[in-house]
Amino acid sequence: GLSDGTIYSFSVVAGNVYGPGPPSSPSNSVVPSGAAAFHPLTPARIQDSRPTGPQVGPYATPWGPAQTRDVSVTGVGGVPARADAVVLNVAVTGTTSVGYLTLWPAGQTQPMAASVNWAPGQTISNAVTVKVGAGGKVLVFDPMGNAALRNPLGNTDVIIDVVGYYAAGTGGLFHTLSPTRIQDSRPATQLGPFATPWGPGQARDITVAGVGVAPANAEAVVLNVAVTGTTSVGYLTVWPSGSPPPLAASLNWAPGQTISNAVTVKAGIGGNAAVYNAFGSADVIVDVVGFFGPSGG
Repeated sequence: GLSDGTIYSFSVVAGNVYGPGPPSSPSNSVVPSGAAAFHPLTPARIQDSRPTGPQVGPYATPWGPAQTRDVSVTGVGGVPARADAVVLNVAVTGTTSVGYLTLWPAGQTQPMAASVNWAPGQTISNAVTVKVGAGGKVLVFDPMGNAALRNPLGNTDVIIDVVGYYAAGTGGLFHTLSPTRIQDSRPATQLGPFATPWGPGQARDITVAGVGVAPANAEAVVLNVAVTGTTSVGYLTVWPSGSPPPLAASLNWAPGQTISNAVTVKAGIGGNAAVYNAFGSADVIVDVVGFFGPSGG
C-alpha cells in the first residue's frame, strides 16, 4: 500500500498476566511514512537576482554564461527540512541571448534536460518540480555561454517562487481530471464569472474547488492558466483567496503574446483563488487538470 496512496487504520489487542484485554478502539487514519504527499503553500519568492529590484535570496547579479549556482529550497518560503521535492515557478528576464536553465538536485549529476527556454530579450516562466538535493538545495545552471554562437554574454536574471512541496506523511494526494475550462474572459467564448479582460492592477477571485470539477475538500488545484489579447508587458499572480497578495508571478508575457503556464495553487477561502494582473489588460483562460485531496489519489 505504500505506492498506491492507501490510508490505513489499525486496532491493538493486548495481553498481560491477568489475561487478554479488550481490543482498543481503531486508530485515526494513518498514512504510511514511505508515501510522499503534497503540501500547498501561498507562493513565496526565494530568489530574485535583479540588483535593481527587490532582490531576494543569495544572488544579486545575473547568471552568467555557463554558470551554475545552488539555491536553498528548504528552510525558506515555508518549506521544511524534511521536504523530498519542491514545486517552483521559475522565471527569467534580462535575457541577452537564446538560452535555457536546467534545475536538478544538488549532489547529483547534471542531467540532459531543460527547465525553462527563452529567446533574446524574452521574459518567461515555467512550472518546475525538482527533487531536493544535498543540503536542502537545488542547482540552477545557465549553459548559454554560446560558444557555438560566438556570444560571450548569455546573461539572465533568475526569479524563483516556491508554491508547494512533497514530504512523507500526511498531506494531499493527487487526483487526475480531464481538463475542464472554468474561466474564459473573452466575450465570444465566455465561461465562468468574468466576461471582460483583467485590467491593470486588477485582482479577481475564481472558484477552483467545489465547482463540479475539483471537489470542495480539495486542498490545492493544478491549473493551466493562459492569457491572450495582452496589451503590454505583464504578469499574473495566482494565490489562495484570503491570504495577502504575495511577491510572486505565475505567468509572464510580452505585448500581444498568447502564452500559458501550469499553476498549482492552494484553495483559499470559499474554494477560491485570487488572480491578479499587474499591467495593461489581458483575457484570462483557466483550465483545471487535477487536484490534491485528502484520500484516494
